[in-house]
Amino acid sequence: IDLAKAIALAKADAVKVPAALFAAAFVFFQAAVGVLAVAVYLSLIPALGPFFAGLIAFLAFAGAAGGLAWFGIARLRERL
Repeated sequence: IDLAKAIALAKADAVKVPAALFAAAFVFFQAAVGVLAVAVYLSLIPALGPFFAGLIAFLAFAGAAGGLAWFGIARLRERL
């Protein structure tokens, strides 16, 4: 049992830094998607006005998120 604990602790220590790096990468990715959403919104304002530009930007990003979620759920059901 002590050997198993030592192996598990060694593996957990080996994963700490990569996990923190993935978490930081995820935060930067979220910021990039936010900037992209604002850029889409601002580029549509001259043609559509603020309300419709916001609506279209929201629908585009919500549709992308919904599609990714649907695809992920389908893959999960396929593998289970």
